[in-house]
Amino acid sequence: MNHKQLTTVRDRFARGALALLAAWLLLAPAFGATPAGYSEYYVPGDEDDLMYFHNQIRPDTWTQVHSVITVVAWAANTTVYYDHWEDGYDFNPLDPDTADETVVLLTRGSSYTFETNAIDIPRNASVTAYDGRDYIYIAGGAASVNRITWPTAAGTVEAIGMEVYPVRPQLTT
Repeated sequence: MNHKQLTTVRDRFARGALALLAAWLLLAPAFGATPAGYSEYYVPGDEDDLMYFHNQIRPDTWTQVHSVITVVAWAANTTVYYDHWEDGYDFNPLDPDTADETVVLLTRGSSYTFETNAIDIPRNASVTAYDGRDYIYIAGGAASVNRITWPTAAGTVEAIGMEVYPVRPQLTT
């Protein structure tokens, strides 16, 4: 084999190896994007305590609060199970089909907002609301959870917002 033929074979091999590497890199994210696992959250901020902070900021004595909790899915087929503290934490992740609370199916990039307006302060446990102390179980993929609250009379000009971090982050086992 002469030098010219050897160079041609080497170039073809290099191009083939480069093409295989490019194909592998393009297909690899498909494996990493497969939704799996679960996360668990407790919504922080008891409404009575948050209203105390609001009433310290302004001299008003407000008696109702607006609560918003938003979940954004990072993967397709992400299921959100919402369990209210008012009726006891009764969600069973080993048997999620028996959930008696709110169940929402999200696709990648979609969001769902759990919202209750005019929650009376002090809180009455016989009145169910989307508020602090609630439990959220997310299966199928990672998600972001945010929480914001404000006195109903004041509106959003005086709001407390926070990122909700999981007590059990995205687990696969």
